[in-house]
Formats: sequence, C-alpha cells, structure tokens
Amino acid sequence: VSLDQGSSHTCLPPITELRTSTSRFSSGSRSPGQHTFSDIFTMGAQGYIFTLASVTLATFAVAAAVGPIPFNHVTRLTMMSVSVVPQGNGDYGLALNSSNVTAANFAAVTACARHMGGATAAPIELVVTLGLNIPVWTAIANDPATLTRFGATVVDFLEKNKLDGMNFDWEDSVDTKVYMRLLSGLRKAFTASGHKYLITVAPGWPQYPWDASAIGVVDAFDMMSYSNYLGDLTSRVQLFTQTYKIPKTMLLGAVECEPHWQGTPGWNSDSDIVEKANYAVGAKLQGMMSFRIDNDHGPWPVHPAQPTYHGANLLWSTVKNATKSPNLGGFVLNTYISLHDPFSPGQICPGLA
Repeated sequence: VSLDQGSSHTCLPPITELRTSTSRFSSGSRSPGQHTFSDIFTMGAQGYIFTLASVTLATFAVAAAVGPIPFNHVTRLTMMSVSVVPQGNGDYGLALNSSNVTAANFAAVTACARHMGGATAAPIELVVTLGLNIPVWTAIANDPATLTRFGATVVDFLEKNKLDGMNFDWEDSVDTKVYMRLLSGLRKAFTASGHKYLITVAPGWPQYPWDASAIGVVDAFDMMSYSNYLGDLTSRVQLFTQTYKIPKTMLLGAVECEPHWQGTPGWNSDSDIVEKANYAVGAKLQGMMSFRIDNDHGPWPVHPAQPTYHGANLLWSTVKNATKSPNLGGFVLNTYISLHDPFSPGQICPGLA
C-alpha cells in the first residue's frame, strides 16, 4: 500500500505504514506514521491520497487552509484595479469590472483592511490602481475640459469609497509628458476637493524619463526593483535622485514575492528582502513595497492562490527592527493586491459582517 500526502499538508506527519491487523484496529495505540484503514476517512478529508498498487482507494482534493491577509503588517495597500468606462458623451466613468469578482473583492478587502488596521497606529492607506488604457488616457490628458471633468469623477469615486488615493502602474507604456499632463490635472482636482489624496506611480525605466516637475504632483514612486540583488534598487535610487532630481523621500524600493516571476521559486530570497529593507531605512527612502500579497510565497500554479505571506511578513519585521519605532518612524510599507481572482476561504477576515 502506498500513501501520498499533499505538499500543502506538511504540518501532519508523513505516513509510513498502514496496519490491517485486528490488534491494530482495537489497540488504539499507534506509532507515528502508522495508520489503520479507519484513518482513511479522517485523513482523506485532510487531502491525503491512498492507493493500493495502481488502484486509487480514495482521493480528496482539498485546498490548503490559508490564513487572513496580514493587513496589519502594511501601512499602504494598493488594489488592482479600477477600469475607465466611456460614458458615450465624451466623458468617462470608473468601474470595478475587470472580472466577475472584482467589485465583491474590493468591498471585502477594503472592509477587512479597515477592520484589521495597518502596521502603525495610523489608519491603513487604501489606494486603487487605475487600469491601463493608453488611447483613453492620451485623449483625456490632451483635452483640458475633459481632464477637468474626469478629475471630478475621480474625486467622487475616491470620496464615495473612502479611499486615500490613486495608483498608476503604467510603467513604460505611456510617455511621461502625457503622464504628467494627466497627473497634474488630477492633482489640481484633488487639491480643489480639500482632501490630500495620494498619487502613486510604478514607473518603468529608462524608456520615458521623469524630472523634477513630478515634485508636488506625485507623492510616491514605487520603484520596481524586483531583481534578486540590492543593485537593482540602488541603481534606481541613483537614477531618480541624481538624473531626475527627485528626492529619496518620494521613493519606495520593492521586493518580489510572487512564485515563478523569475525562475524557481521566483521570489526574492530572504537575504535580498532583508538587505533591501535595511538599505531603504538607512537611505531614508519613503518606504518599501512588496508584490503581491495575495500570492505571496504560495505554491504555483494554484487557483485560487495559497499564499503564506512570508515575504510581506519578513519585510515588516525587518523594517520594524531597523526603525526601532512602534510607528516605523513614518516609513511606508506598501503592498499590491489583485482584486481580479477569487480568494481562498479564510483570506479576507473570516466572519466579518
């Protein structure tokens, strides 16, 4: 008899022996790894697969338990994403319609994040990503009247949903001149609203350079230093501060936490996460970010994802130790989260009404 244990159930001891004797059935005393047939039903419900020769006796495909997303280990949450919707009259609206679960996930995630609270005494900052649509953004940016109306639409969306700002994860897809016209128009609308809404940007490099005109418009650049070495972060800091003349206080470094993004396992090593975090604190960057918490250090490919959150938790503990401050010394811990895929049971504040 061969017995296999799913890799997601490593908390249970491996099965080495199956006893069939009546003495084993009745004794009630078994050594670790020894199990009777009566155990099949209990253990099968935990994901074990039992085979006799080539015949499967019992197979149970049970998803591994996934704990709640540790929103209390971040200070800023960037949610992907909201889409632009043409209104038919030359104006544009916003909708959470990228998938059939985006709107429901948005409601659940924002409620859970507020309920759990962030990594400091301050409320967690909730930011939503504006989905990429180059023709629309170019048309809006190039028409001042349309941009003014769109700015009012964005403010209304942020106010209605009690959000703290908007993120632009467009990388090298949009010319910086178009980018800045759009962002400047939105900053004007945000200022007029009386709220200090955030504008955060995930910039590509170096195809479209930035410059000091971003100061006062953009609050944070989430520099995508995802490669598994510190130089990917320090070189971006050097580019932005020395060439673009943008201060370090506007910059966030980044760590990659998704499986198989670059090779196997694909995420940044623990030593790289620690090194980048300590550098960011020492260099007085605005903060650090991880990508993405909903699929952080989980098995691949698995849908829905089964993250362990190891990367985000390690980033938080490292920054906490480095800053030696209960409020992290004002250091920002940002993470991205996708709203487009179903979450595993237990990820989003179980039992929260």
